[in-house]
Amino acid sequence: MNARNPDLAPLKKRGGKIVQYSGWADPQVNPLPGVEYYETVSQRTGPAATRDFYRLFMVPGMFHCSGGPGCGTADWLAAVMDWVEERHRPAQLIGAHVEAGTTTRTRPCAPIRR
Repeated sequence: MNARNPDLAPLKKRGGKIVQYSGWADPQVNPLPGVEYYETVSQRTGPAATRDFYRLFMVPGMFHCSGGPGCGTADWLAAVMDWVEERHRPAQLIGAHVEAGTTTRTRPCAPIRR
């Protein structure tokens, strides 16, 4: 929430990966600062270099970290593990809307591209 330093070069240098997500319908935290931070990192590092280690997924209809009328969940951990272990950069994730333990619909969620 208070990320200010856009210099992620040390993280990138050691092979670190970031999969960040935020819900567009979050009633608790304004999602725009997360987008602004990603854009600042991208301006500093360069768009292509940023996409090599940092992905930001903005999820339509998601509340604060989960729930909401849109997709309230996705397998974020599997995306990071696949990226780190298999070097498959997440091009999209499948978000799911779950009601009473049952997935009622899914949709692809793409990362912000800059």
